[in-house]
Amino acid sequence: MAARSEFVKCGYRKTSMRTISAKSGVVLGNIYNYFKTKDDIFCAVLRPLLSVIGECMAEHSKGEHEESVLTSLDNGRRNSYRVCFALSSYIRRS
Repeated sequence: MAARSEFVKCGYRKTSMRTISAKSGVVLGNIYNYFKTKDDIFCAVLRPLLSVIGECMAEHSKGEHEESVLTSLDNGRRNSYRVCFALSSYIRRS
C-alpha cells in the first residue's frame, strides 16, 4: 500500500526504496529480502491492475490477435491498449 501510494504521488522516478521503507514502517533491509530493486516493487504494485486489464482485454478481444483488437479501436484507446499489452508482456517476463 505504501509503495503504491508513493508511486502515485511522486511517480516512479522520484520514489525511492528508502521512502517506501519509511512510509510502510518496514526496515529497508527487510524490503530488500523480498524485492531486489525498485522495479520489482513497481511490478508487484502493477500486477493486480494488469491482471484486471488483461481479463478485460481478453473479454473484449475474445481470442482475437492483438493487432486485430488494436485496429478496431480509435487512436486514444489504441494507444492505451498498446501500453497495456507492453506492460503485460513486461510483467510476465519479470
